[in-house]
Amino acid sequence: MQYSGIEAFDLKDYDGSLRISNLSHYGDFGLGSFNALDGELIYFDGNAYHATSDGRLKPADSESLLSCAYFTKFDSKTSVQLEDLRLSFLFQKIKNSFSHPGQIFSALRINGFFNMIRLRSVPPQKKPYPAIEEVVKEQALYIYKNVSATVIGFYFPTYFNGLTYSGFHLHFITNDLKHGGHVLDFELNQGEVFLSPLENYLYLLPDYALNLKEQDCTLSCSHQGE
Repeated sequence: MQYSGIEAFDLKDYDGSLRISNLSHYGDFGLGSFNALDGELIYFDGNAYHATSDGRLKPADSESLLSCAYFTKFDSKTSVQLEDLRLSFLFQKIKNSFSHPGQIFSALRINGFFNMIRLRSVPPQKKPYPAIEEVVKEQALYIYKNVSATVIGFYFPTYFNGLTYSGFHLHFITNDLKHGGHVLDFELNQGEVFLSPLENYLYLLPDYALNLKEQDCTLSCSHQGE
């Protein structure tokens, strides 16, 4: 499931209308941005975390609103051990190791020890919202070295351009639950990669999410496998 996306951001629409408490209807794994771009969501193993603009981590309030989200049921039946890997080579390693032909649309999780993880974050925005290009200019950059962490996210093939940005969209969380954020680059010393291939795609519109009710969640989820 994808809720909102780059088209809304291009129109300076950073208001959230999807509550974290509704995400469980769409799966158990995902990421996103909070209302007014106030930090990053990391959701896995039944727990939701809020990485704030200073790179710190805290439990996310279940009633918090999201300005965008990517969510799925994570179902990995295979994994592969990797070492000495830079993010720029991750796609080729996945393609070779998991024997996926062509383009890959998947959720993935990496548990490992990282020599370096570089992330970005932006402060919460105030109305009238600036253009996304101006928001990016305010972003803070952080580098964490020699950390045990979990990286979660998605790989979107090039045919997703327009709906979202193609390539990897990854967030990370340190194992001590102190830091997290949006990944720009990493150097994996050693770790294990789990891949969950995705076969369908649900796009949830912001206006629909604003009035989302329990029965709506159930109905929309039942249509995903058709």
